[in-house]
Amino acid sequence: MHIQYLKNMGVGASMSVSLIREGVLWGLIACHHRTARPLSFEIRQGCELCGRFLSIQLAAKEKLEDRGQKQALKALTDEIVAAVSRREDLMVGLAESAGPLMELADAPGVAVLHGEAATPLGASPGPEELRRLHAWLRRTVADQPVFHAESLSRVEPDFARIKDVASGVLCLSIPEPDPWYVVWFRPEVIQTVSWGGNPEKPVESSAEGAVLGPRRSFALWKQVVEQTAVAWKPAEIEAGNMRAGGREGGKPGSREAGMPG
Repeated sequence: MHIQYLKNMGVGASMSVSLIREGVLWGLIACHHRTARPLSFEIRQGCELCGRFLSIQLAAKEKLEDRGQKQALKALTDEIVAAVSRREDLMVGLAESAGPLMELADAPGVAVLHGEAATPLGASPGPEELRRLHAWLRRTVADQPVFHAESLSRVEPDFARIKDVASGVLCLSIPEPDPWYVVWFRPEVIQTVSWGGNPEKPVESSAEGAVLGPRRSFALWKQVVEQTAVAWKPAEIEAGNMRAGGREGGKPGSREAGMPG
């Protein structure tokens, strides 16, 4: 199938170099030529060496960026924790930290949900939609520490109505007999993805039955992606994973936030 795919592209020779990150395939450098092109052992070794160097650089760059982001988010988390710790009521403490709280997950809106109360901050769904979301979280997420989705409507189609403010959600659950939820929101970002031909492989009939075949057309094919927000980064999900520990003699709503581990 792969050879036929190359023929459909008008390719006469192909070579690829693997890019490996932490023992897992990260990507490929794919090389094509119109006609047969044998390469010497020395050239192949040189290409492999370049692939190894690039793999090392990719891993180092990602770790450096991740470390810098984690440090910035840790500072924001400490600021929020300090502000919340000064308040007996978690709802009040989080509401007073609206700016850092939204910056923590790079989200334009966040809501604190508990019992019958819902405190929206920034760009958030309306009261009725927040109640629907709260009920759904109680049924679906329960006390799962962190839940996130880039396309909430794919998980629950009924929420397509709030895609303008909440296509993406990142939810932190704070266990109680009646749990608290801190939910960050990201709006829909309509994306146009350009492909070198329709990526869907056609199914063809043959004597053996239905056979998956490679595409024949490589004309530019565009796909519009809707009801999807910018993906949550691992560091943002990790930063949102704040846990709450009850104070001795405290009451529901009387919490002291802290970082895990």
